[in-house]
Amino acid sequence: MARAKKNDVEGRLKWMAAPPYDGPADGLPPFVVDESGKFLAQPTYTLTRESGEGYLLLYTLSGNGLLRYESGEYGLPPGSVALLDCRRRREYRMLDGADGGWIFYWFHFSGDAVPFYLRLIYPDSFAVLDMGAAPLPVFEDVLRALRFGDPESLLALSNDVYKILLMMADASRAGQTGRDRSIDAKGRIKEAVGYIGRNYWRNFDLGDMAMCFGMSKYHFLRLFKAYTGVPPYRYLLIERVNVAKLLLQTTDMGLSEISVMVGFANISNFYRTFKSIAGVTPNAFRLNV
Repeated sequence: MARAKKNDVEGRLKWMAAPPYDGPADGLPPFVVDESGKFLAQPTYTLTRESGEGYLLLYTLSGNGLLRYESGEYGLPPGSVALLDCRRRREYRMLDGADGGWIFYWFHFSGDAVPFYLRLIYPDSFAVLDMGAAPLPVFEDVLRALRFGDPESLLALSNDVYKILLMMADASRAGQTGRDRSIDAKGRIKEAVGYIGRNYWRNFDLGDMAMCFGMSKYHFLRLFKAYTGVPPYRYLLIERVNVAKLLLQTTDMGLSEISVMVGFANISNFYRTFKSIAGVTPNAFRLNV
């Protein structure tokens, strides 16, 4: 049973249902998506479902929502993701007092392996996970692939579900704040900071770097920003600009030579990056020293 007030959704920005599948039931992939959407909800929006089948993923793009589920009440701020069992009562709506609309993605799916992932994602109790922009490409991929009913698209959709469940499991582990885990993670991020500082002129692959420090790429990005205040690539650029400042202050080297020495592929990129970080061009910085 569902209830929603009139004029509650100003724009069903995207809404797609899976076309009929004519193949054998035992030929389906591990996860099957049957419906997905991107909605712009207004303050009057409220949807309540008492029961159902399958599972629902909700992701807030902008604005704020409110979820009531499993006898609890949870905010749905931008970047948050929730995985809901549709057999349980749930209600979600735009948060009272929030400005503008609440834009959220969702998709409904099924799969025999989902209870296993639910235990991974919520080992103790249900929670809304803060995942930033990481899930956005997956939700867009689902909406694109859902219009086709061919085996390749079914497999792609199943893979999309698998990817986001893994991201959620990783985010859940990252959110565990036990003392030993926190100290260990902080130590590894300090090692990564030192490594960047010693190798600022190199080109980095963040996925490879994360693996070197025993983390997934998403976990590494999240922890690095939490401990340093900036993402790894931004930190690398700041290191390069700081070294360039020192060379501008203490040597007569040309700008092209400095740009190559600190790791920039061309001088125009060096100029843009230096000005965005230092607030002045390299020439102006040198003249004002």
